[in-house]
Amino acid sequence: MKCLKCQNELAQNIKFCPECGTEVPKPLPKPNEIKQFPPILNANLAAEFLTISRAQLYMLIREDALPWFPMGARKAFITDELIAWAKKRSRGGVNNIIQADSSCQRVAN
Repeated sequence: MKCLKCQNELAQNIKFCPECGTEVPKPLPKPNEIKQFPPILNANLAAEFLTISRAQLYMLIREDALPWFPMGARKAFITDELIAWAKKRSRGGVNNIIQADSSCQRVAN
């Protein structure tokens, strides 16, 4: 990689050009790069995987709408089961399911 200002050859993982002091732009991630998830997820990874907040994740667990299993004192999730769960409910997306479930509960209460 070369400096955009002085064309000096730059080493990997530096933030500024050693010759002119110009900030080195961060390389953009490749668009076809997909994050790999392990086969068993904790709550943080499951929320990231489903692109929902942890609060939404725990709301789905409390409503018994999401497949999980206990792992010690924590909740764990099997990635393939989450994929199957999300595909079944993919019509409106996970966030729409959460909103629909919440609005149903408010009406019922």
